[in-house]
Amino acid sequence: MAIAKRVERLWELAEEELHPDGSVERLTLRVGAGFAWRKRLLPEIVLEMQNRFPALVFDILSLDYSTAPTDLREGRFDILFMGAMDRLELSDLAVHPMITVTDRLVAREGHPIFEEIAANGKVPAISVTRYPWLEVSAAPIFGTQVQDALFGALGFRPRPMMTCENLDTSLAILQRSEYIAILPDAMTSDAGAPRILPVPLDIHTNFGLAGMIYRPEMADWPQIKELLKVSELVLTQSRAATSLFGKVTENVNTDTSHHSSINRNPPVGSSRLSRGNTCQGFRPKGI
Repeated sequence: MAIAKRVERLWELAEEELHPDGSVERLTLRVGAGFAWRKRLLPEIVLEMQNRFPALVFDILSLDYSTAPTDLREGRFDILFMGAMDRLELSDLAVHPMITVTDRLVAREGHPIFEEIAANGKVPAISVTRYPWLEVSAAPIFGTQVQDALFGALGFRPRPMMTCENLDTSLAILQRSEYIAILPDAMTSDAGAPRILPVPLDIHTNFGLAGMIYRPEMADWPQIKELLKVSELVLTQSRAATSLFGKVTENVNTDTSHHSSINRNPPVGSSRLSRGNTCQGFRPKGI
């Protein structure tokens, strides 16, 4: 059934793209994107793409991290822009990591946890047990890096006292209380009065990877090749890419022939991608 849906979607795209005389008509791409991508980077990317391909139509949708790869395989999405891609099995898909992302323990400015910063400039891991935890279910895949590090330091994982699926509500709760939470920088940058700040925990956490994923049979499409180039351009030029997400990966290769464009020298502590063609030549350190 999954293969049938995938072929059906490919046929729909082929029918939509071409007139009987071979001239190009409109082409609609279904783009699944994570919150930070939709908020910060995707608008600039898709507008620039439409400047280059006036007949290109984008259907931009939110995604569920747990089902997004399956939705892509079965044609409900054509392209994914998402984070935490190194924690998913994607070896049968074309994967292009573009940014490293760091999860943070965060709290409001003026939170008492900041009074526990030690002489080394870090907050001891045990301090997190003194404050209630908020789990932001809008981004369920984020936080595993910090949680794993806390488990290593404490021997257990703190349990949330509240869960919330809405990011704006979650930020408001953090601003008005002593709750702490785990979020990427990109999700907290707009909060103000008080700001939401990273807590400098005395633990080591790894990096995650974010970027673009699509079905490998689309690799030779001119729109896909150009989308990779435009994404790289926007990420390189955008202050949001470095100040909100993390480090833009170096030497991004937009050649789609190997279904992989990966920083060959990622930061120390970066996580491993799934097996297969998605990680050719990718040997991160500090795992």
